Amino acid sequence: MLYQAQRTFLCSLLKQYPYRLPFLPPMF
Repeated sequence: MLYQAQRTFLCSLLKQYPYRLPFLPPMF
């Protein structure tokens, strides 16, 4: 469940800030 939530959060982040892809903080 936790992994699913993190993946959904990352997906929303990528949709909002696609240009920040290489600068994403390590949240895994």
